[in-house]
Amino acid sequence: MNIFRILIFNLLLIQIGKIESSETIDGWNHSSGNIQSHRFTHLKQISKLNIKNLKPAWIHHSGEMEPTETVQTSPIFVDGKVISVTLKGNVYAVNPGDGKLLWKTYIGQPAGRRGLSSYMHKSPKVFVPNGEGIVEIDSSSGKILHRYLSGASLVAPIIYKDKIIIATVDNGIKAYNINTKDQIWHVNLEKNNVIPRIWSGFSIEPALGLGYAVTGSSDGLTGFNRGDSDNSVSIIAIDLDEGKIAWSFQHIHHDVWDLDLIGNPIIFNLIGNKKADFVVTILSKAGDILVLNAKNGEPFFEDSFVNVSVQQSTLKGEKLSKFQKIYYLPEPYSNTIIDPKNDFDHLDKINSRYVNTKLRNAKYGFFIPPSVDYDVAMFGLHGGANWFGGSLDLSSDEPEITIPYNRDPWILRAYYQDKIHYFLIRIIKKIQDYFNPPNQAYLSPWVEMKSKQSQLADKIYSYLPLTPNNEKYVTDCSSCHGIARQGVYQDEAEGDLLYPPLVGLTFTEKFKKVNNVSSLTSLHNEFNISLNISSEEYSKMLDEFRKYDERLKAFNMLGYSSFWQLLLDKDGYPATKPPWGMIAKSNLISGDIVWKKTFGKRIDNNGRLISMGDKNFGGVMTTASQIIFATGTPDKNIYAFDAESGEEIWNYELPYAGSAPPMSYQHNGCQFIAIQATGGKYVGYEKNKGDALVSFALEECLQN
Repeated sequence: MNIFRILIFNLLLIQIGKIESSETIDGWNHSSGNIQSHRFTHLKQISKLNIKNLKPAWIHHSGEMEPTETVQTSPIFVDGKVISVTLKGNVYAVNPGDGKLLWKTYIGQPAGRRGLSSYMHKSPKVFVPNGEGIVEIDSSSGKILHRYLSGASLVAPIIYKDKIIIATVDNGIKAYNINTKDQIWHVNLEKNNVIPRIWSGFSIEPALGLGYAVTGSSDGLTGFNRGDSDNSVSIIAIDLDEGKIAWSFQHIHHDVWDLDLIGNPIIFNLIGNKKADFVVTILSKAGDILVLNAKNGEPFFEDSFVNVSVQQSTLKGEKLSKFQKIYYLPEPYSNTIIDPKNDFDHLDKINSRYVNTKLRNAKYGFFIPPSVDYDVAMFGLHGGANWFGGSLDLSSDEPEITIPYNRDPWILRAYYQDKIHYFLIRIIKKIQDYFNPPNQAYLSPWVEMKSKQSQLADKIYSYLPLTPNNEKYVTDCSSCHGIARQGVYQDEAEGDLLYPPLVGLTFTEKFKKVNNVSSLTSLHNEFNISLNISSEEYSKMLDEFRKYDERLKAFNMLGYSSFWQLLLDKDGYPATKPPWGMIAKSNLISGDIVWKKTFGKRIDNNGRLISMGDKNFGGVMTTASQIIFATGTPDKNIYAFDAESGEEIWNYELPYAGSAPPMSYQHNGCQFIAIQATGGKYVGYEKNKGDALVSFALEECLQN
């Protein structure tokens, strides 16, 4: 009898910490795998023993690509079809066995940027986000059934009871009746005049009736008078029946570093755990793992963080939080801190001098605010983790999450800006939106629209009394530095500062001397820009700048902005020690890091691949056979890792870099792995962009 009791007791203990999942073997009907965002498949035909036999089954080329953009969503498997999107605003379905096109439907750009989902009740439907809301499509024919004009959305909506729940970029969260199409409720996340952005994830737990959204910051890194109490950089739980905020947990107060919470919140059920039945896990760009009680938002771990006082901003009007959280449990997988003593000791003398020159006025440490007086050196514009978050391993006895992340070094800069110019851009955008019908407003890429707005603003601005009598600047300089002296930058993915802003600079008499004109000319020669200017013209130009800036300051029209720039050595490599990209696995019960491995190979200046890790913007998926598939590195490979040890067990070079997490589906008794491979600005170099959807299967399946 005692033996029987002991056996029962041990069985109960084994159950504590195990995870319960709503995932089925039927397929991948949500871009995150399921509505709890596990990114896990129960399929296990592909194993560690036979993975060497994994080969491309088919490649579908959409024939549609943009110069820099990338498809950032996993395909989904619905109604026996693999469904994905193109960069030109089309949704399409292909045969899961051979990749042949079944239908294609144009919905307008940007289509399905970071998520697709489906609804299997009665006739299967597909839901695709775009610039005006969510488009509902019949999965059999590709016919558009309805457009929910909720406001621009990037992430997949989720069906809850009779509601479709839509997380918008800047218009909060909305619920519509799936049958009548009427709006039921709207949760407005705006607080203290700040609109937090929902850039990535939204997940729900039906058993609790709660939905979970992670937010980033509002537009721009500066946020005057935003305070500590906004909803930015937070995990927010929504009561899906009542349409109200159930609880909110803020990761970073008054974020001026672009350290968004990212990825879909991962929800799981702990059987027999006394701390919490349901747990929600969130990843951050700062390298933290947040584990919270899904019912009330309380931290799962006691003493998981401490509040520390932090440095205040030197920017006029910027009132930062006096305190920030430093996290200890779970163990952070990365951090933002660059160590100036140890992270650069690998550089040779030439590169050391080059990098030190860049960093001579830099500051290092936790939560150093941007300033016009110094640079902030830290890891990660996009990581830590990236937009797609992590993958939950449901095959392990305890919940473990796999996280790909970045260790690129960056410099954060603050600079002055002319508020008049940016005010004009906002006005022009409102005018454009007013005259464009709602279904036409986002047919052009966002980047193109912003470019046109800026050009029109420049044209209007040129008629303003910018710098009287300063024709030299307008004719010879404004094409590079901007008509408002706002500067011109590369895309944030590259981070290179092309032409700096010239607003709010302090010019002393020594700046106007002949030798400085010579230095300026020499600098322009490096950019192959002809500069013919005399010392007198130079002096006159600087005086005009000073007078105009004084007027801006007097009328409170001199503002601030911030910009990131990659910290590279003279040879074009990240200046800090490698690895620059990694993948880690964390145990969410103990809070310990299980393993860390280098992720990706760097293309060196001679075109060779070197095992130093590299930036990654793809994502991961875990299988029931304990394999982690990961992609998103510029080397174009899809990798497979042993989920237990972290050792690399397989890789394959895609036609272009993977741009979204892998997914898995079953067709004719065979398991397939599908990956969107479109390269683009975030995951590749200049020529690494394309239009491929690639599917893999075991060689024996391909022979049948």
